[in-house]
Amino acid sequence: AISPEKIADLVYKILNKKNPKMVYKKNVSKKLKLLNLVPYKMQQKIFKFIGLMNGRLFIIVNEDRFFLSHRKDIAISAIAAGYDVTIVAKDTGLKKEILELGAKYIELPVNPTGKNIFQELQTFQFLYKLFRKEKPDIVHNVGLKQILWGGLAAKLASVPLMVSAVSGLGVM
Repeated sequence: AISPEKIADLVYKILNKKNPKMVYKKNVSKKLKLLNLVPYKMQQKIFKFIGLMNGRLFIIVNEDRFFLSHRKDIAISAIAAGYDVTIVAKDTGLKKEILELGAKYIELPVNPTGKNIFQELQTFQFLYKLFRKEKPDIVHNVGLKQILWGGLAAKLASVPLMVSAVSGLGVM
């Protein structure tokens, strides 16, 4: 007889080959391997229902490389504690490393040194729409622009908890 874990692995491979547009998150825990049979959003609902997921944490930083050098440990700890972690940052080519941590990644349309008010308002609008759609439980803004635009967007989108961290001198 084939174990349920092997069946789950086979079904996961078949589903990803037949319908690559469907996204399934591969669970590393042997006890949770059967969850590979259900879509990712349903997995998250199951995790929340049985208490394995504590909430959704969004970490907003200027660039992915800054996240990896300064905030990676926070994300790893949050994932280990059962949080669904999403990193929102400008892509400098390190997206794959963030995804390998088990976090999601969303590219942030930001010009770190920009002073064009229209570009800045686009960043604010992007964050506001993102927070309204995704409904994070916690937003962690890192850096001056992220504190300004992310803080305002989080407040207007009724995010329950926001943490801000100033790092460096920043560019405004």
